[in-house]
Amino acid sequence: MIVICDRYLASSVAYGEAQGLEPEWLAEMQRFLPAAALTILLDIAPETAAQRKAVDRDRYERDLALLGRVRESYRRQAAANQWVVIDGEQSKDAIAAEVFTAAGSRLGLQ
Repeated sequence: MIVICDRYLASSVAYGEAQGLEPEWLAEMQRFLPAAALTILLDIAPETAAQRKAVDRDRYERDLALLGRVRESYRRQAAANQWVVIDGEQSKDAIAAEVFTAAGSRLGLQ
């Protein structure tokens, strides 16, 4: 089984946009990267993320206002690009089941 995970294009746009850069310019800078076959957004409130990882948070993880702006960028990208959005507030098992269903459906395994 091969799993490829690339969060860098979307992450670059989300964190750059959250810090005031133009999302169109950020996306243009990465136009030659291969397009993802499937992007899944685990949508979670910054406050929930802080509760789940209470220690060893880096400077970005400690800035809940920044994370709120990052979340809005990810949501905007998801809507514009037809990503699968999964409620990250659910239990780990529920999230995993939805990820497996989405990936399996896209790969023709279901």
